[in-house]
Amino acid sequence: MVDIVRIQNKMDELETFFKEVVTNVEKIDNTSFGAGAQYGLNCIEKMKKSMSAYQKKPANKLLKDIFFGFTAITRGVEGFNDYNLENRFREVSKGIYAMQEELQQNIKW
Repeated sequence: MVDIVRIQNKMDELETFFKEVVTNVEKIDNTSFGAGAQYGLNCIEKMKKSMSAYQKKPANKLLKDIFFGFTAITRGVEGFNDYNLENRFREVSKGIYAMQEELQQNIKW
């Protein structure tokens, strides 16, 4: 069984982080050596739609969407040029691989 609450909390945490980076109120260097924060935010939005649909009617395809959303974030965003921002991204990304493993065990491939 997939821990929906834990996955949803991680998505909320990532969403908050990416929104902060995109709005860049602190005027820090938010450039990245990957697709960037806006890409990560777009991934989270798609994942949240899939999660909402999954909660209404569980389907294997929706779990795959969430799994691949985490993959897109880890591979697409990659990291940030600012050292402190990069450390924050690494901190907020902790646990993604464990969630992917959990999802992978519950998806019918």
